[in-house]
Amino acid sequence: MGAAALVALVLLSAGATAQSKKSKYKFISPYSWEITDSVGEGGTSVPAGKVTKADFKEDKQVGIFYWTWHTDIVGRDNYVADLQKILKEFPEAANEKDHPVWEGWGRNYYWDEPIYGYYIDTDKWVLRKQAELLASAGVDFVLFDNTNGAFTWLSSMMALIEVWEAAQKDGVKSPKFAVMSNFAPFPSARDQIIQIYQAIYSKGIGKDLWMMVDGKPLILAYPEMLENGVPEGHVEICKEIRQFFTFRPPQPDYVDGPTRVDQWSWLENYPQHGYGSTPDGGYEMVSVGVAQNANAENGGHAYAFNVGDAFSRSFSQRKGYDPRPNAHLYGWNFKEQWERAFELDPKIVFVTGWNEWTVGRHENWPPHKPARPFAFPDQYNADRSRDIEPVKSWGKHGDAYYVMLVDHIRKFKGVKSGEDTAPRLLKATIDINNEAAWNKVSNTFRSYRNTAINRDSLGAGQIHYVNKTGRNSISSSKVAYDDDFVYFIARTDNELSPKSDPKWMRLLIDADNSRDTGWEGYDIIVNRESPGDKALVEKHAGKGEDEWKWEKAGDAEYAVFKKAFAVKLPRALFGGASKPLRFNFKWSDNMQEDGNIMDFYVNGSCAPIGRFNFSARSE
Repeated sequence: MGAAALVALVLLSAGATAQSKKSKYKFISPYSWEITDSVGEGGTSVPAGKVTKADFKEDKQVGIFYWTWHTDIVGRDNYVADLQKILKEFPEAANEKDHPVWEGWGRNYYWDEPIYGYYIDTDKWVLRKQAELLASAGVDFVLFDNTNGAFTWLSSMMALIEVWEAAQKDGVKSPKFAVMSNFAPFPSARDQIIQIYQAIYSKGIGKDLWMMVDGKPLILAYPEMLENGVPEGHVEICKEIRQFFTFRPPQPDYVDGPTRVDQWSWLENYPQHGYGSTPDGGYEMVSVGVAQNANAENGGHAYAFNVGDAFSRSFSQRKGYDPRPNAHLYGWNFKEQWERAFELDPKIVFVTGWNEWTVGRHENWPPHKPARPFAFPDQYNADRSRDIEPVKSWGKHGDAYYVMLVDHIRKFKGVKSGEDTAPRLLKATIDINNEAAWNKVSNTFRSYRNTAINRDSLGAGQIHYVNKTGRNSISSSKVAYDDDFVYFIARTDNELSPKSDPKWMRLLIDADNSRDTGWEGYDIIVNRESPGDKALVEKHAGKGEDEWKWEKAGDAEYAVFKKAFAVKLPRALFGGASKPLRFNFKWSDNMQEDGNIMDFYVNGSCAPIGRFNFSARSE
């Protein structure tokens, strides 16, 4: 055992766990929000969770692999190469390594289109969306993929730090960050870390976002590269870096487990190993993967994803492959890996991954037998891929893995599912024309502030993305009730746009607290059409493929203030005065694609974000 490993052993035996300090920001808690996917039977539903000091485990953290390389790898291409579109038009190319459509070797391909399009990592609109989604899922930190050569992707890192720091001021608990360097103590890794240290850490850039372990910023790298074979001109800076960071060398293999005491894993086959140790005899970390580019024939080691028996999303080591065409939506591999994490109960779970999206086409890979002459190693298609960020082409199922992530993180951190923590509703009669009347309602449903932002950014393949649907930034709501009415008010960060605007300040309500009825669970919609003297109230009337269909249920009184909209609805819509209130609701402004639930992730502003809902009850 080398000196570096001995040092790590001392650290681990002393209890090397992530350090936390009280933040100067007041973050919005997502644990009072519920979310349910569109998969149906076999899908995922995450109720609002009850969080108390006894329930929530402060020492548990979740990280996720994050890719910053899109700006430099695909950002300069003159067009986007999407594998699914290529293979749909030229299916024979899947088995022809010299097919003209591949244009030789070296190009990077998207395995599919992200919900935000083929973005680059300096797109600040996308970066803000990602901060909100990861914070809402409960992700504590991201690890940037710097495992190749001396590449740093500094422009992407700088943009992310800027946006994620600013998001904190709006109540977003942006994840911390750290870097995962090469899988061995290569000289290129040393060069890379020196660049990153000098550009970011030595200047204190993004300090509020540094992932800390043992009181120091975390880095996944082999410390001996800073001690052995260091060029004369780098000796002092290497000593400085060695003392600055807490090191955890990354283990590249999916099978063997830790080969030294201080390693962390990034991806393994089930059953995964525990890494590191804590004073109570537990593990410091365990990795969880969506899928693994490996197969049984290759002994479970890294291999191409474009082989039929890869350990895909629809694969379970215990159950084998699910043959159904839509089996990738059920997450058998992902769920099995989470079960192992629950069993080992580490301090940290690290998930692979969030947004890799692209893959190179390689000849004779991997560089050992049995090599594949035509390989897409890390991504390939819907089933043989491992990104969690929502997928555009999956339609209303595009966020299935995001909802799974929310569910498992809440369970891992100790949030009790099935118990609401939503603000209990106040029984009170509200004069909705008097904004001050709401002052007696203390309980508030909160979402992130300043979410109505616009997009104007270059994407991959020279695509220019523009989204100017951000209009009214809805950040909070209150609800009260009496025997006759239920009263709602939504508040915005900006002065409200005119009520004549299309798709203006809609209120969607899951009145029976069930996703088996309504459009995506919503039984009632208010303001589907812009209000006149009264607000239009409609009940769901859709069936089959025509889900987005509504019929008039009545009119409602409403009031518009400078930065607020209030409406009162008959209690009869919620089952009458004799029935306790228990419902979910959401505010939306400027939705663009009526009937597409995924539109909530992309256009306008909604509270809470994406598919999440506020959960309300009277008792």
